[in-house]
Amino acid sequence: MTAFKSLPSSVTGKVLFVGLLIMLLLIPLGMIEGVVHERAQRYDEARAEIARAWGAAQTIGGPILIVPFTYTRFVNGQSATFRDELYL
Repeated sequence: MTAFKSLPSSVTGKVLFVGLLIMLLLIPLGMIEGVVHERAQRYDEARAEIARAWGAAQTIGGPILIVPFTYTRFVNGQSATFRDELYL
């Protein structure tokens, strides 16, 4: 009986008490970790559902103005005319 009475004041008793507290606090920590994992999974499911409902990746395009033009260039001492297009 005297061993139990001196246990709270001894270093070993304090270490055992701290260890017991750590073990008890791991239970709610595991529960919180489970909730976080579940919410992350629901987030991924919601994103996938929205992506399915709204379609795949969107491509945005606007009006394009094509301006044809000609230019002259000297090739091997002779002039040559080229046609090209400018995309705006």
